[in-house]
Amino acid sequence: MVNTPAAPQQTSDSVNVLSLWRILRKRRFLAIGIAVSVFGVVAAYTWYQTPIYESETLILVDNRKEVPIVQENGGYTGSSATVAKLETEIQILKSRSLVSKALKQLPPPYNGLPVEGVTDNLSINQLGEAGVLRVAYRDVIPARAKAILTVLGDIYVTYSLESTRSQSTNAIKFIEAKLPSAKKELDDASVAVREFRKRYDVPNPDAFAENVASSQQGLQQRIQDLEITITQNQSQYNELAAQVGEEPDIALATTILSQDPTYLKLVTQYKELEEEYASKISQGFKDSYPTVGRLKDKRNQALRLLQDQAISVLGPAKVAKLGLGKGGNVTVLGTTSSASGSTKVNAPVRQAVQQSLTTQMLALKATLAAEKAQLGSLRKAQAVTAKRFNEIPQLQQQFTELQRRLQLSSKSYDSFIAKVEELRISEAQEISPWKVLEPPFLPTKPTSPKVQQNLLYGLLAGLLLGIGAAFVPDLLDERVKGVEEAKELTGLPLLGAVPKTENLMEAMLAPSKEGVMVGDRLVTRQYTRSPFKEALRSLALSLRYLGSNNSVKTLLLTSSIPAEGKSLITYNLGLVLAEFGRKVLIVDGDMRKPSIHRFNELPNTRGLSTAIATDTPWRQLVQSGGNPNLTLLTTGPMPPNPVALLNSERMAELIQEWREAYDYVLIDTPPIVGLPDAQSLVSLVDQVVLVVGIERTTRSVLARVLEILKSSQCKVAGIVVNLLNDGNEGYYYQYYTSYYSQNAEDSANGNGQNPRKKGGLLGLFRR
Repeated sequence: MVNTPAAPQQTSDSVNVLSLWRILRKRRFLAIGIAVSVFGVVAAYTWYQTPIYESETLILVDNRKEVPIVQENGGYTGSSATVAKLETEIQILKSRSLVSKALKQLPPPYNGLPVEGVTDNLSINQLGEAGVLRVAYRDVIPARAKAILTVLGDIYVTYSLESTRSQSTNAIKFIEAKLPSAKKELDDASVAVREFRKRYDVPNPDAFAENVASSQQGLQQRIQDLEITITQNQSQYNELAAQVGEEPDIALATTILSQDPTYLKLVTQYKELEEEYASKISQGFKDSYPTVGRLKDKRNQALRLLQDQAISVLGPAKVAKLGLGKGGNVTVLGTTSSASGSTKVNAPVRQAVQQSLTTQMLALKATLAAEKAQLGSLRKAQAVTAKRFNEIPQLQQQFTELQRRLQLSSKSYDSFIAKVEELRISEAQEISPWKVLEPPFLPTKPTSPKVQQNLLYGLLAGLLLGIGAAFVPDLLDERVKGVEEAKELTGLPLLGAVPKTENLMEAMLAPSKEGVMVGDRLVTRQYTRSPFKEALRSLALSLRYLGSNNSVKTLLLTSSIPAEGKSLITYNLGLVLAEFGRKVLIVDGDMRKPSIHRFNELPNTRGLSTAIATDTPWRQLVQSGGNPNLTLLTTGPMPPNPVALLNSERMAELIQEWREAYDYVLIDTPPIVGLPDAQSLVSLVDQVVLVVGIERTTRSVLARVLEILKSSQCKVAGIVVNLLNDGNEGYYYQYYTSYYSQNAEDSANGNGQNPRKKGGLLGLFRR
């Protein structure tokens, strides 16, 4: 299905512009009045304002901050200077204290000004990212503005010098307050290192670790050598014991020495000295140490005494033969025997040999005893050395931490000392970091009021307020005001745009000749060239394209609310279609407020309700509509329940019969919102035409209509916009009026021609 709107199409942008222009032209006097009033107020305010002059001075501010540069590996390589924001300095410079100091230095006649008045007219701001402050002052007297800025510049430079010196002084005080605590930390760290060395008797844990490791290796080597010697002596002793056997003389020497208390006491003393000497050697001490040397001498002296005692008991010869005490090996010779035992001095040669073997065995036994005692001492010394060696890592960690603490404390203390000296030198050499970069000037032109700028702003504000005032009523009014708005709200094709009728006074004076008045509408019976009639003819032509091969014959015309002109559109559309040679039936389906019969002053005693409720054929109920091709079916008597009749099977049969008998069947129904009459018929007709009255229906009501039509699943052909005038979508209205006003002038000059004589539109339609 293709719908062809009767009115010319416009682009969306052009329509919006025309709509805005229409609203603005409609309320042009209001817009112009507001614009002129606003502009006049601004102009008067500008004219009566007191001129104000502004002077300024530029002050260079050295406010750089040292930002440390740290490398990725954490190293410190220096610092870079950056300019910080000057918000704090600006607030200080605008403070009452500094401003009051400056005002005291003002020369007459400018002295005595209040601080509040000066601060209100004073403005200070930073120029971009640079370290420059722009200080401006506004005053009605140009010379006073310059004088105030001059004294303010001097005060600001003085303030910067005092502030810089104050910072150095405060820094020196701060560092001097920190020095005692830094000195105490350094002393504590030194004491901790000294106490560590004294407690553990270790000057340096690293060197001590090397000595302990060397001693541990020496002890291990001595133990291994001694174990080999003991093994060899034990083997020799076993051989001698096997040779000597169990003879009594074998144990003679052993018995003699084992029963000598002096000898046994010397052996015990020697063992103790040997164990103590081995322990010192395992701890890393050498024979050169005085303590170790004395211990070694005592051990050797005990060995000599032991040898002397053995000689005194056994005799020098026997001791020499047995090798007793040779090489430092000492043991207890002999075993316990009876007190009365004695040595057989005068034994034979065999006994002498056996005694010699026994003496050697006793010497080896003594040597083995001394070696085993020495081995035990070495092993004890090895255990002590291993324990000390295991404690070394912890000692190294503690010593390293103490050393690090000592270094940090020393570095911090030295840094404080150096910084104090540096600050004292800097304080002595300090100069003002600020200076006046550009002195204030004497202003010659006022900065306020800005006449041209104010007038321009007043003009723009007046125009905007005037235009806004012109559009405010339309924004608050929800009524549909134009063709394009109706198209946009419904999303349906535009079938026609119908203007209001004209020449109402003439129609009222001669209704029988030209037609009948219905409200403010003129219903004509004859062919006229009015814009209203031509719009209906354009609508009639649009109906030809609703379906192929005249498939659309039954049309239902409805509206959103009453008074949108749907009944008038229905009747005049039928009249136009009849003029085009189409056989048309107009059915008045509005059984609540019928109006079709009044257009031709017809009786309404029988009609649609009669055809549905009785067996009377509908052909006996139709009436002529003033044209041979136009037939009217009025509502007839109003039933108590119109919906029951319209929704009956008989109504569906009648529509089908009418479809076969006529080219077009136009059914006029009540408004679709609030009444179910039209809703019960929309599914029985080919298509529905929605009449939208300009400035009658509203956007919300129109949205409700679309919901009802969508839920009814009917086919909507499009919309017919009614009640157009020159104030809403005027270009539709002007298409008709401009052309026919020109034809009216031609007719008055004798040049008018009747379109019937040349066929005109009717002839084209029939062809």
